[in-house]
Amino acid sequence: MNREQGTRDDRAGVGLCPASQPDRSDEVGYAAKAGLLGLTRSLARSVARKGVTVNLVVPGVFETDMTNAMVTSVQEAISTGRRELKDQITIGVRVPHELFHDAAALRGFVADAEEAGIDRLFVGDHVTFKGGQGFDGLLQATALAVLATRITVQTAVYLLPLRHPVPVTRQVVSLAGLAPGRVIFGVGLGGEDPAEFRACGVDPATRGRRMDEAITLVRSLLGGGPVTASGEFFRFDDVSVRPAPTASVPIVIGGRSDAALRRVAKHGDGWLGLWTTPERYAASCDRITEHASACGRQVDRRLHGMHVWCGFGDTPRKARPALAKTMEQLYRTPFEKFERYSPYGTPEDVAAGLRPYVRAGCRSFNLIAGDADARTTIEGALAVRALLRGSPSTS
Repeated sequence: MNREQGTRDDRAGVGLCPASQPDRSDEVGYAAKAGLLGLTRSLARSVARKGVTVNLVVPGVFETDMTNAMVTSVQEAISTGRRELKDQITIGVRVPHELFHDAAALRGFVADAEEAGIDRLFVGDHVTFKGGQGFDGLLQATALAVLATRITVQTAVYLLPLRHPVPVTRQVVSLAGLAPGRVIFGVGLGGEDPAEFRACGVDPATRGRRMDEAITLVRSLLGGGPVTASGEFFRFDDVSVRPAPTASVPIVIGGRSDAALRRVAKHGDGWLGLWTTPERYAASCDRITEHASACGRQVDRRLHGMHVWCGFGDTPRKARPALAKTMEQLYRTPFEKFERYSPYGTPEDVAAGLRPYVRAGCRSFNLIAGDADARTTIEGALAVRALLRGSPSTS
């Protein structure tokens, strides 16, 4: 370490800058120095858990050996903090659909979510669902990326089998350019409404095979190099989509079947579960690991998560009707089919419903807060995150 010039160790995330004061080490007792060292280590660990770089200013009263000890200690603390950051529970919220019809309201929601510290904003995707309902996931994600400056933007999930992989890749690359390092491309099969597939000229029975083919091509095209396809559904020669994203775009795949889990293991960076029990969540994560190992891949379990409908209200009895109505209108299916997977009530009630998933290893939750307004959505999600981070199994 050169104490005469500011230096930086990028691997550790530590910037070292000298103080301009004279050396007065004889005026400062060792105990005081040790106390400052401990405080610095504690602060570095805390800051690293927030994903922030640490710049360490070393007072001139410190001898070289104490300076080196401080830097080493802070580097260790940052490593610990970063591990804890990766294991921290994160919460994403779905942006209420009505906000995409009011630009000012959408702008305010994104600003409020960033200010509050929400981890992710996500959007769904349908072309013409159950009688014509729908919203374009990549277009809505682009609107969020334009408005956001720090928050991660996710599609959860985009119905890839309905589209051609080349124009989809172009859209993803354009989106990633607006929010480099802050885009997660979540994809899924869909299929709850076969008429939606037929309306797009796609045989619903082929959606799994189309997904496997398309996702392979999207991943290859995101690399920027020429790609040739000669599959069952897509054929093209030496196609490139450039420039490639400057930061990688994780591909997270939704689904519950064993075929979906195999798809994650073979093609995905993570898995998004929906309408599954905590026991099945844990077993599914194990299956993905097993399948990935057989493919010669590793899939980081920390990128797996749960997609959860929930309802906020003063009591469960008051929260249930609104959530039931919203889900029944969308899916045209009785709420009882979804109820066991969809916690409702106060944030404490919702957190209680999610806590078994935390014990099963889940660290990432996407919350769809029924018909809650913007303020309730953000405040409810923050309260749930705080409660889950305070769970005994995560402390």
